[in-house]
Amino acid sequence: MFRFTALGLAVIISGSAATGCGTGHTMRTSSQTTPTAAPSPDTTSRVVLAGPLPPGPANSPAWTLPTGPADQASVDQLTRALGITGTPHRDGPGWKSSGPEVLQVTGDPGQRWSFLTQGAPTGAAPAQPAPQATAQRFARTSGLPIGPFRATLSGRSIVFVADLTAGGLPTASWQTQLTIGAGGRITAAEGWLARPQRGTGYPVITAPQAFESLRKALASRPLPVRARCPEVEQEACPPGGRRQLVVTNARFGLSLTYWKNRPVLAPSWLFTTREGAVIPQVAVVPERLPVSPP
Repeated sequence: MFRFTALGLAVIISGSAATGCGTGHTMRTSSQTTPTAAPSPDTTSRVVLAGPLPPGPANSPAWTLPTGPADQASVDQLTRALGITGTPHRDGPGWKSSGPEVLQVTGDPGQRWSFLTQGAPTGAAPAQPAPQATAQRFARTSGLPIGPFRATLSGRSIVFVADLTAGGLPTASWQTQLTIGAGGRITAAEGWLARPQRGTGYPVITAPQAFESLRKALASRPLPVRARCPEVEQEACPPGGRRQLVVTNARFGLSLTYWKNRPVLAPSWLFTTREGAVIPQVAVVPERLPVSPP
């Protein structure tokens, strides 16, 4: 069975269509053609909707991430994009390049990779144009399906994070991260090298149904740190205040979850909060989920 985990919540998908490339169901567009109007915000709820929700598909596949060694062409392309001077070589089920910079590509499902240079960055934090140019060049030359980068200052470096895409869909939690220091030099990086493989299709729920599932799931659980208090423009709630998560929009896509400790990209609704955070909710219809975990 698939065990999908999102927001620390385990969701089980029945194993009648487990892994691999099955015939599944044909993707079709929902008959709903206009966004669902948002209800009036409920100031007593912990999770509220403050924007319209879009229509979505009636069926969507899960995507599996292959295991085993990555092909040499993909590793060589990643090596050039990172500016590595050493030559990668096979290391057990994966790849490794050692020297002033160390690149490792695992043979685990998804082919995780990590990169690290020797020595910590020195001097002042880099100006934005040089790191931005480096991140954009990496996106162009790595061969990875990288979406827009988000930048955060971290000490003397700037950290760029981008979600990958699969099958033309946006994703959540399946990311590439670059740490770029002075002079626009990549000092550390990590991500996924495997190309997703289309699996079996599942019927999926609508965005309003997924929002209701999210609202119920968070009813008694800690809210994300960036949740705000109603009518209070500050990150933390005042004494006696009640944190509130305000959802403003949603996109249909995929989120990185796990099945028997193997990474899977599950059909999901990706909810955007007022602060810009993205919260995924697995979108497989409840009828395809068992009543209780195995």
